[in-house]
Amino acid sequence: AASQLDISLHNNSNGISLLIEDNGKGFNAEKISKNGQSDGLGLQNIKSRIAFLNGTVDWDSSPGNGTVVSVYIPLQKETSLN
Repeated sequence: AASQLDISLHNNSNGISLLIEDNGKGFNAEKISKNGQSDGLGLQNIKSRIAFLNGTVDWDSSPGNGTVVSVYIPLQKETSLN
């Protein structure tokens, strides 16, 4: 039910940062625990894909308020086979 959505994507020599903010209904972010368990499979899927890339994802939301999602994915150094 959001009427506004802001997306920021930044790339630098260390990694990629993504920030998504909306003014929607929000959800209970406390249900997303540090071990990746939540009521929603979609949120678990996002968290596991970001973890696979050695990144982090954080949600800031509460019922009746918007949501902010922050994602950081570090750039991996290419290794030479020489």
